Amino acid sequence: MGGNQRRSPGAGNDVGGMLDGISAVLGALVVLTPFLFIHTGNFPAMLSATGCGLAVMGLAFLNGPEPEPGTRLGSGVLGAWVAVSPWFLQRALVPPDAVIASPLAEPDVSMTVVFGLAIVVTAGLDIMRTVVES
Repeated sequence: MGGNQRRSPGAGNDVGGMLDGISAVLGALVVLTPFLFIHTGNFPAMLSATGCGLAVMGLAFLNGPEPEPGTRLGSGVLGAWVAVSPWFLQRALVPPDAVIASPLAEPDVSMTVVFGLAIVVTAGLDIMRTVVES
């Protein structure tokens, strides 16, 4: 790749471009999940997932031909927050008497957790790849 070229998600046949593409798709899925599945009424968790998904997509697009560890680390932290935020935000804002079923039983929470963990794994793989290539 040339010195001035930027690596966009999915560009080229390199592993880093593929991981960026996967990360961008996972970010988009995190944004769409609260709207596609059953809505739990947990507006703060929905807002958090939307913001974090957009941020993950942005970080995937910011990764250049020489990726900086900060973008992958930021993506991993956001993915971890997406995975645990439904419990933190629900418990903080909803009275305990109102919670009848486990939050994990609701499809949009389950999918958000899965996508958040997938973002963490993708970021970890990209960080390991960057360290090995250095």
